[in-house]
Amino acid sequence: MQRYAAKDEKFDAPDFYRCLTEQGTDFLAFRDDLKHLGPAELYLRTSMRRLPKRVAMIRKTGMVIKLRRFNSPIDYCGAFLCRNEDGNHKLRDMEPPEHNEWSPNLPDHGASKKYDDEIVAYVRVKIRELLDVDDSKPLDPEGLGKYLPETDKDGKDGGLGKPPGDRKESDVEISQRTFSTGKFGEKYTINVRPSDKGRHTVDLTVRIVGEDGVENLAIATASHNGKTLKVSRPNIIRDVRLAAAKSTAIEITLVTPQRVALEVVAHED
Repeated sequence: MQRYAAKDEKFDAPDFYRCLTEQGTDFLAFRDDLKHLGPAELYLRTSMRRLPKRVAMIRKTGMVIKLRRFNSPIDYCGAFLCRNEDGNHKLRDMEPPEHNEWSPNLPDHGASKKYDDEIVAYVRVKIRELLDVDDSKPLDPEGLGKYLPETDKDGKDGGLGKPPGDRKESDVEISQRTFSTGKFGEKYTINVRPSDKGRHTVDLTVRIVGEDGVENLAIATASHNGKTLKVSRPNIIRDVRLAAAKSTAIEITLVTPQRVALEVVAHED
């Protein structure tokens, strides 16, 4: 595994292996009797270095069905195992022929939703406990940047860690702050302020900042002070007026609700 990992930085198998086999202050192991699936095990590991932020979903046979992501402000990896016969049978029935998913809609529509909900709720609760493993450690700045990213006129980070990915200079230098205002990540507020003392009418390109770079998102609506702004799909807000040295707040709604870090680039009309 180490030999493969040396050739491919995205090969994460050693992290999951250590999670299952090693012990220490940064490792947690849980064994609980779940209401619907019965006895189950969950192994979690946290670290200051990069971890995949995924939990391997494993059946009794040892087959990894899927790597599932759970949001957290710190890096982690984990493994969920169900070894008991009854729970293993229920999970097997949730798998398509490819054996790459536990679907709440198999074997019939909605038939396994309670099992899927139980796994998600259980893992989320336990991941939160990682925050208490060592509270002397600072939280992962990249994770925090997903909620309050901000850049100044020099393109440096505003104290929360610079998100990774390719960066493109704006035609108009701006300071920005974005944060989610919707319960499920469907709405965001974008605060934009020109770095100079001039007034500008700009187009704003809004993108998702992730671990592998930047990508576009789909904006459903945009508004400022209750006035609807024109959106060119998927992610350009048109004709936004920026006042000198003043922050302009823009409310956006996403086509697909999701908790993400956003980057804003301004281009003069």
